[in-house]
Amino acid sequence: MLILGKYVLAATDGKMGAYTQVFYSDDSGKTWNKGLSIHTRDSNLEVVMAKVDEQTVLLNHRPIGSKKDADSARNSDLIGTEGESLITSYQGGFYAAVCHVGMAPLAGSTSPYPLFISAPNASVSVNSQPLLRKKLTLMCSRNNGKSWERQRVLDDDFSGYSDLQFSNDGSLLCLYESGKLGQSIKCLRIEGIK
Repeated sequence: MLILGKYVLAATDGKMGAYTQVFYSDDSGKTWNKGLSIHTRDSNLEVVMAKVDEQTVLLNHRPIGSKKDADSARNSDLIGTEGESLITSYQGGFYAAVCHVGMAPLAGSTSPYPLFISAPNASVSVNSQPLLRKKLTLMCSRNNGKSWERQRVLDDDFSGYSDLQFSNDGSLLCLYESGKLGQSIKCLRIEGIK
């Protein structure tokens, strides 16, 4: 079992440094151990985690930045299942409006598990246009988060923070903020995901 924590420390230049802290349990949550601490540069510490196989998880970081696509590159860290070792990091895996993303693996399928991410205005390429929190888009990675492909636009209108979870019948559920000011919550059921 893994859980994430976060903290900030003052650096020598006086700026605050952001860190993600992994904790792991080998006894179903009775006791916990401190695992890897990752200095998440250019991150505001909104981090999501998902298994890519039975031994490995991917952490994806929301960047600090403006609404420009060039400022919204997502960085990821692939870590060992007990959170004790950094395997590799991916810089600028995909781009999206500066907003927390939902992430879920299609567990039980062929390893590595397909990973799905939901984010407004998600794209695999940089673009100089300002990005609004619109066009909630589903993305997929089949190589541990190294690269992503666009699956479909889930909502053309305003959208914000989202969360993903596979249901028992194999459909993907997406819970997200809807409306210009995030004044409502919607849930979509997406079937036929592979």
